[in-house]
Amino acid sequence: MLAPRIALPTAACNLPIRQAIDAVGNSGASGVMFDLRDEVKQQELGETGRRQLLHYLQERDLKLGACTFNLRRSLVDPELLDARIDAVKQAMSFAWELGSRVLTLRLGQLPATDDAAAQDQLRFILRDLAGHANRVGVVPTFMTSADPTVLAGLLNEIKEGPLGIEADPAALVLARRSPTDWMRELHSFIEHIQIRDAMRDVGGLGKEVAIGRGEVDWDEVAAMLQEMEYRGWLTVIRNTGDDPVADMTRGVKYLKSLLLM
Repeated sequence: MLAPRIALPTAACNLPIRQAIDAVGNSGASGVMFDLRDEVKQQELGETGRRQLLHYLQERDLKLGACTFNLRRSLVDPELLDARIDAVKQAMSFAWELGSRVLTLRLGQLPATDDAAAQDQLRFILRDLAGHANRVGVVPTFMTSADPTVLAGLLNEIKEGPLGIEADPAALVLARRSPTDWMRELHSFIEHIQIRDAMRDVGGLGKEVAIGRGEVDWDEVAAMLQEMEYRGWLTVIRNTGDDPVADMTRGVKYLKSLLLM
């Protein structure tokens, strides 16, 4: 495997954007992830602002990795569907303007296989987004822990352009799936990998914990990345905890120790 491309999400630093970029620069990561809905907003950042922001990254020897767009509803929720798809398309175009080639977003629960109308609606949406991806050069990459065989079958039907999947080993553990088996089946679609950890509790639920302190078998994940010859971004994230920057910095060090052995 080549030197890993490790990013941190600036939004998870809970700091103003420039201070967050400085924190990422001090973490050992080589890139950042921007949230294009709640943090770096197209309507608030003109051409001059974009140039200044990207120059600030360059001065700190950082690159923009994937971007994310935080949907508040499932992608296929019928309420405000047209507005939601238009917003995703605008975010994809904005990601391209910033220099990113991957936009992550939540897919939501897949429709039941016997719900033909919902299945057709999902395929229509995916074809629409794939066509836009083909035009702007940014891959819509879906966060999901759904059944890998169903996902692969669905994505293989879409020929209009590229679609991707984000692998999140922590979410897969909580969904009682094997991260490595899931990633192996979907390896040709994986465009982004989220690096966080989780632990299930006795009630069958679970919680996010610091990387290396949960149930994800990181040695197996590292071997899987080698097997896949993965070349994309690995984004270390910490959504909870008292000091997410310190936790993510330790996560970067831990991930490097696994991948650079």
